[in-house]
Amino acid sequence: MKKATIVVIVTLLAAILFMLEGVLFLLILYSLPDVKSSDMIGSYAGSYEVFPKITYRLRTGIYEDGTHLLELKSDQTYKYMYNPIDGNSVEISGLWQFKPGYRGRRVVLSNFLFAPSAESEKKPGYRGFPIHKRLFGPIRLSVDSDVGYYWIKQKKRNNVGSKR
Repeated sequence: MKKATIVVIVTLLAAILFMLEGVLFLLILYSLPDVKSSDMIGSYAGSYEVFPKITYRLRTGIYEDGTHLLELKSDQTYKYMYNPIDGNSVEISGLWQFKPGYRGRRVVLSNFLFAPSAESEKKPGYRGFPIHKRLFGPIRLSVDSDVGYYWIKQKKRNNVGSKR
């Protein structure tokens, strides 16, 4: 075979592989699970992704101040519970909405203030949290994606043996 023929064959094979890679990417993109408002109902616990927690803790220590729990209820109300390490627990409630949009899906909480304290000068208001759903794994609400802090939807507990 001539050298020019081999170059043409290799170029064609590379182009075919490139197109197949694009088709595969689109198939994966469109097969990602769709999230509906009803999927959001449940309990969420604050958690770091593994590596950002280590680096961010070294920098500031923020979010290491207690536990953050969120419950989204089917009647479109929420309950946020903040239990600081060195203070009294705080509970906030309000309404939540599922907002699909061009910037992505979000859960918006009304009357919300993250990690409130008596000294805080901030006022409660509306706060939107982007929704992340991977092909596998739980739904996550992004609290601070720069440092990898999310509210992760908890699995429903099996109430075996509970009194009715």
